[in-house]
Amino acid sequence: MVKIEKLKDEFCSKIYDFSAENFIEELITNGNKINCDETSTSFNKNMGIPWFYNEKLFKRSWKSLLEVRNKHKIASKRSCAAGLKGITQYQMALTQFGFMGMALTKKENVGIHEATEEEWKSFIHVWRVFGHVMGIEDR
Repeated sequence: MVKIEKLKDEFCSKIYDFSAENFIEELITNGNKINCDETSTSFNKNMGIPWFYNEKLFKRSWKSLLEVRNKHKIASKRSCAAGLKGITQYQMALTQFGFMGMALTKKENVGIHEATEEEWKSFIHVWRVFGHVMGIEDR
């Protein structure tokens, strides 16, 4: 029991050490290692359907993603109608980073040790598509 608590505390301390400022600093110092424009090219090299593709799961996931986007749009419009600011590009980018950023910037800390450059490009491409669908501008 004590060992589990210690691991939990260590994990939480690593999460708390992470901040938007650290993320921005990481992007400035290491962000140019993978050219984002190469991600769509590498992803499209093999246009065949992968062995793990499941049409039913894909459709369900896509529907879920569109529902989340719709909820974000509604919340943003309601905020604006109430005299508040809507959801900004900055907020959406930081939220997306919350889902994928640790894997990208602190891969060893989350257990990713042997990913190839091709796998990273594919990972980035998938998250670019998610961001696009959610309304994050590609700039």
